[in-house]
Amino acid sequence: GCQPPPLTGVQTCALPIHGGGWHPLALSPQQLAEVLHGVREQLVNAGRSADIPVALRTTLEITDEPWERPPEQRRTLRGTLPELVAMVKAYHEAGVTHLIVDPNSGDVAYNREILHRIAKEVLPRVDSLTRAR
Repeated sequence: GCQPPPLTGVQTCALPIHGGGWHPLALSPQQLAEVLHGVREQLVNAGRSADIPVALRTTLEITDEPWERPPEQRRTLRGTLPELVAMVKAYHEAGVTHLIVDPNSGDVAYNREILHRIAKEVLPRVDSLTRAR
């Protein structure tokens, strides 16, 4: 049987048979890269292409002060704007093709403000990544 990797507990066994992409939740770039390597091996072993879309969903929080945890080890997009840019780049390098962010608030005005800040201050700094694929 298929067992999830011990560090993440992520179950990916059905992907080689049924999946056309992968939608993990709240993995750090480091965890995602490790699990995605195994996912791609499973796909190749099943006679499928290892080139699949990876759409990660994670929470989003912009802070004024840097966070002590290195970006590649964070399971959420939490940090200063420059840290968020570093995290988006780390997720890209780990294999993420689509990033779904959740400000995790019921306050519509707050969510709109955060998403506008990301669009204005983060996306222009990572836009070249999407053109590189």
